[in-house]
Amino acid sequence: MTDLDRVRALFPQVMFHKCLCDALHYGIPQANAIAYDDGRSPPRPTDHERRQDPNREEDTPMAVLDGISLPPRWRITSRLLAGWPIDDDHLLEVWPHGREEDGRIRWLYRLSRGDRMIFSATDITSPARVGLSTGALIIAARTVLSFLTLCPGDTDAEFFDDYTCTQLDWRDQHAEELSIYAQEDACGYCGGPHPSPGCGTG
Repeated sequence: MTDLDRVRALFPQVMFHKCLCDALHYGIPQANAIAYDDGRSPPRPTDHERRQDPNREEDTPMAVLDGISLPPRWRITSRLLAGWPIDDDHLLEVWPHGREEDGRIRWLYRLSRGDRMIFSATDITSPARVGLSTGALIIAARTVLSFLTLCPGDTDAEFFDDYTCTQLDWRDQHAEELSIYAQEDACGYCGGPHPSPGCGTG
């Protein structure tokens, strides 16, 4: 059963569109989700309230997409992709886009700043014999960001020949700043020895 089917099964048709929007942003509701008689949803806790909750588990994935638990701080986007909010302005969406003949996963990715899409492509693949998992999402996101944050001097000048004006402007203004989240063994959020896309620190 897909996530969409689960939403339909859990909620009456009249509430479907509203609940779908909630599901996409907050994760698929559980069977004991609360709804008021007049169709209103109960108020959701603020980020501060969630951080103060003594029962909160820092390392609990926040959403599940097609059976894959998303890493902490990730969410399901309106395009039904796995979305990593890198910072307050940037969102990186990734999801499998088929497999190569040797079994490697080909990844679709989109990097947006606010409402503006900066990069969108399917030119990144996983190593051979890697299955789809939470860990694979983390590795793919870090790999994608490491390429997108390359700056002049990091690679050959020809690497940027096909960049649009928008992409060149973004590179010059934001790539170096975001590159701290693309390191393999140093988290840009907490400084721990793990990749930033998998960090659960609030």
